[in-house]
Amino acid sequence: MQKLRSYIKAHTQRVEKPGSGQTTVDMILFQVAVNGSSQGEFRRMTNASPGIGGSGNPLDGNEYPYPKLENWLGDRDLAVRYMALGKALGVFGLTTPRDLGMIDEILTQMFASMGVLAIKAVS
Repeated sequence: MQKLRSYIKAHTQRVEKPGSGQTTVDMILFQVAVNGSSQGEFRRMTNASPGIGGSGNPLDGNEYPYPKLENWLGDRDLAVRYMALGKALGVFGLTTPRDLGMIDEILTQMFASMGVLAIKAVS
């Protein structure tokens, strides 16, 4: 698991404001800048890590909310950064409170912090 954590740290950074020319993903809880990885490398690193709860794998097509990924990786920040990296690489679709439509930013933040922020692998 340490290799996956190091990989996430090497290829993502939590940022306050997106910089020009930076690939960033708005994760509602914070912005994530993503750099220098590939789908293949991301998939290899994910598959080389122990499963979620001993069996699940974020690449299996099931939806994984960020609290489940936080438990898996042992860190909320890394879980959100992992989700952003997968989203930026086109590995994951991202479900956010904004998908509920017509809710204000305060409710969006609240719902995101409660776990209405999830990934699902795309084919």
